[in-house]
Amino acid sequence: MNFLSHLKNVDLNRWNLWKSKLCCFEKETGSKGRSLKNIPKLKSSITIYLILVLVVIMALICTLIESGRVSAINARLRSITYMSADSVFAEFAQPLFDRYGVMMLWMDEEEFAESFNNYVLENLDISGTGAGIDLDLYGMKYQGSELTATEKIVDQGGKPFTDQVYDYMKIHAIEGIAEDILSRTSLFKQSEKVRGVFEKLDGYQEEFADVAESASEIYEKTQKLKDLSENPKSWLDELERTLDDFENGGQEQASYNFAYEKEELARSKNELSEEISAIQEQGEVYQERVDKAKEIVQTVREECQIQAADMDPEIYQSLEKRLSEMETADQSSSGNGLGMEKTLETTEEYRQMLDGLDHYFAATGEGLTEENYAECRALTEQYKKQFDEFDLSTLETGGETTYDGSVKISFIRKVRKKYKTGLLDLIAGEISEKAVNKETFPSVTCNMKDSSTVDEEGFVDKSARKVLFCEYIREHFGCFTNVNEDAVLDYEIEYILAGKDNDRDNLSSAVTKLVLLRSGANLSSLMLDNEKMAEIRVLAAELGAATLCVYVAKIAELILPLIWALAEAMIDVKQLLKGKRIPVFKQMDDWYFSLEGLLNYTGDEDGGEGMDKGLDYEEYLLMLLMMEKKEKQVFRTMDVIQANMCDAETEAFRIKDCLNKVTLEASFTAPGVFASLPIVRSTLAVGSEGYGFRFTQNYAY
Repeated sequence: MNFLSHLKNVDLNRWNLWKSKLCCFEKETGSKGRSLKNIPKLKSSITIYLILVLVVIMALICTLIESGRVSAINARLRSITYMSADSVFAEFAQPLFDRYGVMMLWMDEEEFAESFNNYVLENLDISGTGAGIDLDLYGMKYQGSELTATEKIVDQGGKPFTDQVYDYMKIHAIEGIAEDILSRTSLFKQSEKVRGVFEKLDGYQEEFADVAESASEIYEKTQKLKDLSENPKSWLDELERTLDDFENGGQEQASYNFAYEKEELARSKNELSEEISAIQEQGEVYQERVDKAKEIVQTVREECQIQAADMDPEIYQSLEKRLSEMETADQSSSGNGLGMEKTLETTEEYRQMLDGLDHYFAATGEGLTEENYAECRALTEQYKKQFDEFDLSTLETGGETTYDGSVKISFIRKVRKKYKTGLLDLIAGEISEKAVNKETFPSVTCNMKDSSTVDEEGFVDKSARKVLFCEYIREHFGCFTNVNEDAVLDYEIEYILAGKDNDRDNLSSAVTKLVLLRSGANLSSLMLDNEKMAEIRVLAAELGAATLCVYVAKIAELILPLIWALAEAMIDVKQLLKGKRIPVFKQMDDWYFSLEGLLNYTGDEDGGEGMDKGLDYEEYLLMLLMMEKKEKQVFRTMDVIQANMCDAETEAFRIKDCLNKVTLEASFTAPGVFASLPIVRSTLAVGSEGYGFRFTQNYAY
């Protein structure tokens, strides 16, 4: 029976009571209708109305109380969800944070869910409070949780890791360091462009060497031709003397001598013709190789023009001028005589003159007799005059040279050999032989993504962020000149640059990169030094003159700066490894090698005392880091961190298993307490089992 039915029964009982009293009164007074008129009617509707108002008020009060209770439960459960996630993430690897300033949660999804559930239950439990379970107005129950998404520290190309590094370095980095490093990097990148152009030219050395080889062979054969060219003149002189003898009466002996001397003249003519044919064949090969060299230079020049905006204008103009000179060089003159084209023309004219001797041999084929004496005399004098007037000594000889050509070329070979095979010999002292097993490293076990697909910031912002990351590497990891004693590898920064599994190979790679970096800077300095470039042009001209080839001179003028810059760069790196400093761009007095000293290069030079201005070894490594791809650095940095943590803490530690962010859904229930009235239950949408709560929680470092 509900409340309204109860009220209805109460009114009926009262009515029956009044009715029974009225009947008793009628019996006593004997009057019926007259007395009924004086009894007032019952006002039951007012009572019902007041009761209904009271019910509504009570329902409203209960609704407000229950609504406040539900809001409190909602806030409490949301707080518990957040605190539980926060408590789990507070279990990050503390030694790693203390050493490297980054937080990583080393647990899988199941371990995270179990730890989260434990924290939730612990926060829900009020048995330890003074209130006790009997005074629990919330009655909250935990139904469980589900991880809907997770993010590992290595996801998105290691972006979670780099974000933590950036946040760390924003606090610890020196103000203005980004601008300083970016300005240096810009200079080195410009130098790299210059070196890249020269490296392309250097890469075509085989083709350029073919030109020099052809020119040299033509020169050698021309020298032999000049030597042999005396023979026809000598035999024509002998023939003329024999004719004199014939005229003076010694006809029999003169006839014999004439026949012999003609045979020798023919043999000499054939020998010369063979040499000329060889020169002409080599001339065709030479021309083909020259055309190919011109195409190469044109290609390099076009690439240089594309990169012109990234180069110093003065450097670009100097480089463009030399490439243009080589492309348009006139082979008719080597700048020191007649030149290759004239040499080939002269030999062709000489061949035609030799071919004219065939007429001489045909006309005197019957031997020397009184009948043909006059004709033989006339032809002999005619050809003798032709050969006397045609002087092959005017052919290009290469001119006078200060040094032997082979000596000049030898220093180039020495520098190249040292660069290719002996760079580790630059290092003074012992080299670490430490090695690591890379099988479990993040760079091996994870899928690296191009950082360009992750970062959406502008170029300047990305560069500034990269500066912070590279500076972080320099602050936290060791290198050849600053070894961390408690590290698995001695040369950690070198590992981040090279990624090899041992110190020796990593150091070798870093040294090679530093030599290239310094050679680019030195090359830029050379191109702007007019005095040194003038010395190079003189030496290049001598090398070209020695081979009778203008292209050899032009090629040498392009290659010699690279060789000089490379030799100087090896000395620079040797000084850096000794703890000295080297300026980014050297002034005239900062150079160790002069051109004369370069000609006497041995590879054993130690660089002397060095300098105390400029950048040191670590700062140059920082420049290399700035110029390398970011994603490789990120994962190799994590490699080093994992290796050191495995060595110092536990061998089982794996960065690829570390969480950085989770998204989870937690479910709870709570009973309805002030919701017994149907109207309240309907208003608050309370089910038969109470309220249901479901929260989505995102949490990340």
